[in-house]
Amino acid sequence: MFKFWLETLIQYRRERFSWRLFGPVAAVLTLAAIPEPSRFYLSFPVILLMLFQFRFWDDLADRDYDVIHHPCRVLCRCDGASLFYWLVAAAGLASFLLLAMLDLSAVVFLFLCGAAFLWYSGVPDRVRRTMVGRHVVLLKYPAFVWLTARDHPPELFLTMSIVYVACAVYEVLHDRQSLENSNEHRASDIH
Repeated sequence: MFKFWLETLIQYRRERFSWRLFGPVAAVLTLAAIPEPSRFYLSFPVILLMLFQFRFWDDLADRDYDVIHHPCRVLCRCDGASLFYWLVAAAGLASFLLLAMLDLSAVVFLFLCGAAFLWYSGVPDRVRRTMVGRHVVLLKYPAFVWLTARDHPPELFLTMSIVYVACAVYEVLHDRQSLENSNEHRASDIH
């Protein structure tokens, strides 16, 4: 049983948490949060772990939708997702402990996790999928910058705003590419 979950987790990481995408994202968020390069190696793993936790959380919340629209995804092919919720909780605990050890905003991180829990458990999927809902989810990226910044000067809000806009632009471009790929796939099915 453990081997199955480990293999599924490795498949999930390859499919939905590519190092080629999330490694650079974590590096950019880390650099946005820290003015001194010596802290990079301490902050980078924290941000990478938070990215993993929240990506997993997003995918678990979208699982019912993905079963219909993306049935080939790893989480859709699993019989149950209960162990994955434990994994999200373990990643959250690890993030909290790392933030606390680095004397960063661990308590604020708990509020972010609470807000995410309320968002995913209390807001219907159709609302989360709206444009406003998608922008709410993007707020996690500037929040990660805030959490890993030791100081919070006014300039940090500009940096967080730039991070947010960059993530929004990426989402628009990614959605357009996904839609084009989906249309090409449907067109090839017709011929």
